[in-house]
This record gives sequence, structure tokens and C-alpha cells, in this order.
Amino acid sequence: RIVSWKVRGEEMLWMPSVPQKNDGKWRHGGIPIVWPWQCDEYPDGVTNGPLHGVAWQRPFKVESHTTSSRADQLELSLEAGGLRADYSILCGDRLLNLTFKTTNMDKVPRKFAMSIHPYFYLSERNQTVVEGLNGRRYRDTRAGFVTNGVWTADEMPITAWTDHEFLRGDGTMFGFVTVAGKARLIIHSNDAEAFWVWNPGENWAKNGAALYGELPDDAWRHILSIEPSTFGMKDAKPLLPGESRVLTAVISKDDSL
Repeated sequence: RIVSWKVRGEEMLWMPSVPQKNDGKWRHGGIPIVWPWQCDEYPDGVTNGPLHGVAWQRPFKVESHTTSSRADQLELSLEAGGLRADYSILCGDRLLNLTFKTTNMDKVPRKFAMSIHPYFYLSERNQTVVEGLNGRRYRDTRAGFVTNGVWTADEMPITAWTDHEFLRGDGTMFGFVTVAGKARLIIHSNDAEAFWVWNPGENWAKNGAALYGELPDDAWRHILSIEPSTFGMKDAKPLLPGESRVLTAVISKDDSL
């Protein structure tokens, strides 16, 4: 889990101000990795396990760490359920480049699902909009995935509980997070099949967030997740033995507006 990313001294990520319990429940904050399954859609051979997979709670092996005046790069690895993960973190000036490669080490095809799950820090949620989603098909998970439509607005205001999955279609997935009229963060992925956009809302305890670990009462004001994601387990294409698949996220800060 990446717990801090600062651009010229300004923190871009939200983390809880008090330590969270180590009780095996999903924990909010920073940039955890959801892998090799999302939610509780378990792969073949798994009938029970932690919410959002095992990567967020297991130690990775450090393969290498290089640093220079311009960037730090960390190479990590992890194996679970016949799959190997190779996680590359490149942190430079105003840019965070994350690459997560999954390889099937087993002798049979394996399904998996994953998300890169940043918790961006907001100074104030009600002054926040997300752009770059116009024309995307989406599913509103608040309606139990019943609502399937096309987003037809230039902006998506974040003023209430939000839990939407925007599907890729053609081209790169882009998200522009704007706070109080000032462009703040840009996130894009060349290979994500979906973007999840999530804010817990004022009544987060009633909206399922309590199932995923505690949140401070005012967390809804300061959290926004935009998660590059693969398809869920039901729609995932199996990895053949020896085959690899990559999910990336490039996050940058822009003060030009």
C-alpha cells in the first residue's frame, strides 16, 4: 500500500488520522491493490477469503529499489493462487506511474480480477467534479447494477454517495478530478477495462462502507477513489498457462487551470 504521495509538499492521498485495527477487514486509505479478486467474487478453488483479495494485506518481495534526483523506482513481486504479480512503482516529480503485471504460473487457465485503488485527498467533496467520462457506458452499483446507461454530461459532480463503474469501450480511460474550479489530478490507463468512481457519502455506515472497515465520521468530505480496473471475475477472460496481463495507472498533478 502506498501511504503517501506528495507533490511539492502537498499530500495527494487520503489516509486515516488514527491507526486502523489489524483484524483482517478491508482498510481504507493510500493506494492499496485489489488482487487477485474484487469484492468477494472468488476465483475457482477459493470459497472464502478477505474482501478484495490478498495483495493489500500480504508482504511483497522487494526485487529492486533505485533512486535518483528525478525519480524513485520500486520493483515488487508476490505469488498467490498459482498467479505471480510483478508491481512496478515509479514516483517522479508530479507523476506516479504504477504497473501491475499478472502471470499465470499454473498448468491450467486461471481467472483473476484486480483494481488499483487510490484514495485521493479532497479539500472539500462538494466542490469536486470528475471529467473525462462523457459517452462512457456505466453501471450504478447503488442500484445493484440494475442501472445501465451512458453518461452524457461533461462533468460528474461528487455531491453525494457515489459508486459507479464506467466501462472502457474504445480508447484510453481518462479521469480528471477538479476541485473548486482548479484542475488537481489526472489519472489515465491504457489498459483498464473500467474505472470505478467512489465516495462513501454522508451516511457511509448505511451505504456498505462499514463492511469494509471503519471510516471517520467526516471521511466522506475528503475521499474520492477513481480506480483503474479489470473486468470482474464473472466477465474476466482466463489467463492461459504462462500468459501475462498488465494493468497500469498514471497519476499526475496539474495546476495549469
